[in-house]
Amino acid sequence: PGEPFRDMSVDKYVEFIDEVGLEVSIVSGETNRGTPRFRSKMIPPHPNVDNDLLPKFLERAHQKGIIVLSYYSFMYNKPLKNTHKEWLMEFLDDGRPPIENLGWFCFNSPFRDWLPQYLIEFLDNLDMDGFYFDDSNWGSHEDYPYYPSCCCEYCEKLFLDETGLTIPRKVDFDSIDFKRFVNWRYDKLKDALHHIFGKVKERHPD
Repeated sequence: PGEPFRDMSVDKYVEFIDEVGLEVSIVSGETNRGTPRFRSKMIPPHPNVDNDLLPKFLERAHQKGIIVLSYYSFMYNKPLKNTHKEWLMEFLDDGRPPIENLGWFCFNSPFRDWLPQYLIEFLDNLDMDGFYFDDSNWGSHEDYPYYPSCCCEYCEKLFLDETGLTIPRKVDFDSIDFKRFVNWRYDKLKDALHHIFGKVKERHPD
């Protein structure tokens, strides 16, 4: 957004992708991992939010029968860190130096309810056919191998309430309780995915 569109007009580009037989196109309704290209009430939008390139592309692509999905980084939202640091993941100690959390959020925090509302807002404003989700891991993103999480206050309370155990803060696969934590964490991830997708489909069943 805000950049001149070089080489091809939107119309010519859609003609081109239709001619080569493209059936699905993945674009992004955001920039910079979290800045919306629509008039969001939940996150400050891009300053060139009224640029019509994306809506025009969506309209032309749909006229050709091309499905358009928005790329979405599932647990990563840089701007949200400015308002809800308390929802960020806390990483487990795996022996490496600690790193800064750049905007990776815990699925046991209120982010679990915030995200489906944001995705609904996405579809309310942009004529997308759905999402291509990336980064659905429960940990860091930039430094590979990724840092595992989460032992934040939300996870700590849930883990104690549901298992009677103290949440581990260190990776230890020799510990039975740590393995129980890993299985519990997988169950919580699956539960969060069903919850988030279910809420979006209630509003946008198609």
